[in-house]
Amino acid sequence: GADGREAHGSTLVAMLVVVSRFEVHPEQSVFMTELTVRVKKTLEERLEKYVEHYGQSLKQSKVDTKKAGVLQPVQMLPSIVDALLVMSVHRISYAHDVCGKLTTTLLAWIENVASSNAKYADVIRLSNLAFVEVFLTSRMSQSDTLKSHLKNISTLREAACVRYVDWMISYELETFAALHSRIASVGM
Repeated sequence: GADGREAHGSTLVAMLVVVSRFEVHPEQSVFMTELTVRVKKTLEERLEKYVEHYGQSLKQSKVDTKKAGVLQPVQMLPSIVDALLVMSVHRISYAHDVCGKLTTTLLAWIENVASSNAKYADVIRLSNLAFVEVFLTSRMSQSDTLKSHLKNISTLREAACVRYVDWMISYELETFAALHSRIASVGM
């Protein structure tokens, strides 16, 4: 089950930490070198499979796009990224790449969900991108990969905000929106 996979993954990380201690000694044995390579390769493969599984589970998740708020899969991102960042502290550098892949996968999913309901699209984008942006801001000092995603997320959120404000004005204040359009067309 899931607990067994987590325990097995934790064991692999612990082994890698112990084995990595031997990397700094020039007299390390061939056995330790081979063990280190095998453990790293196994961990990389498991992380890649996790990214694939994560993407598949996002595609299969059903959400109510009419309900405002942060969607459940988005709420799970902090715990996943934090676990990967702990791995990166233990010299598992590709954990940052996995954080980037998961973030990219989640952003694509958010866009897909938002696009499925034109009326609420920007509300979905705003709430979920803001959540991810706040989280990544709190972790950007730990990962250049996350820092690079932060700028993109910020841009996407700001664009969604502008579109949402424009939509609110046109929907709630039709007369004002019509006047604004006429004034804007005179200036052109």
